[in-house]
Amino acid sequence: MDIITISLKSGLYAVRFDGKEKNEYSQFLSSVTDLDYVIDYLTKYATMLDHPFWRRHGFSSSEDSIFACAHCIVEEAFEMVGMIKDMVAGERNEYPFSFTELFQPLDGPYKNVWELIPSKAYGPCYPSFLRLYAIALKDGGYVIVDGGIKLANSIQNDPDLSTHVFKKIDSTKRFLIDNDIYLQDDI
Repeated sequence: MDIITISLKSGLYAVRFDGKEKNEYSQFLSSVTDLDYVIDYLTKYATMLDHPFWRRHGFSSSEDSIFACAHCIVEEAFEMVGMIKDMVAGERNEYPFSFTELFQPLDGPYKNVWELIPSKAYGPCYPSFLRLYAIALKDGGYVIVDGGIKLANSIQNDPDLSTHVFKKIDSTKRFLIDNDIYLQDDI
């Protein structure tokens, strides 16, 4: 496992797991900005779009809705890229200014964790389909460990995210602890 610097100035990093060519941030961006990938993903999990929450926002498992939803996700992804670039550049637009404003502590199994805090960031749209997962360092730095499209009300109920988010968080946290990485200067 390696930790890759995305922006030293703003304290944003990403994990690259052994055997992977891309770090988790790059992998997230390349998948959610690829319309074909997003359509395939939504087709695979189409029944999730029939949940009352998504129906209230005009989505369903119909083919037309899947295409419309896929376009929303890709647009949101490009907006998220712009938001993160603005944050790295120190520009304050309508978005949060710092990553500590963007990321929120994860609940569930990490509710009472006070060190190397697992965190999540929502995409900039409402409702947001996108999530970035990271571990907060003590000094405000964030190490991105995963990201994806979230269709369920929780990670545990999402058929895709439930298979990898917690594993990546836990293995990254172990790596950070084993290597005494608690601050950005430790990286």
